[in-house]
Amino acid sequence: MEEKDNGQYLNKLVLNTKNNIEEKNDKINSEDIISLTVKGFKFKETNNLYLDDKPNMGENSLKFIPYYCWSNRGENEMLVWVNEN
Repeated sequence: MEEKDNGQYLNKLVLNTKNNIEEKNDKINSEDIISLTVKGFKFKETNNLYLDDKPNMGENSLKFIPYYCWSNRGENEMLVWVNEN
């Protein structure tokens, strides 16, 4: 996953394993690739250092691109291993 597609703080994203993964023909720069999209969640922002309950999460779409395409659209965060629900 790349920040360019999924926004900042990729470590706050969680993959929902109960949804289907969709393949999509895509382009990065001039190269044709296949990207993967699946529904997931993102931890909602909080100023609390510690939580008494489970963190609040909102639905989020997650987009995955091939590893070799990382950072071809400018410098940004990347995540290879994703938490799952």
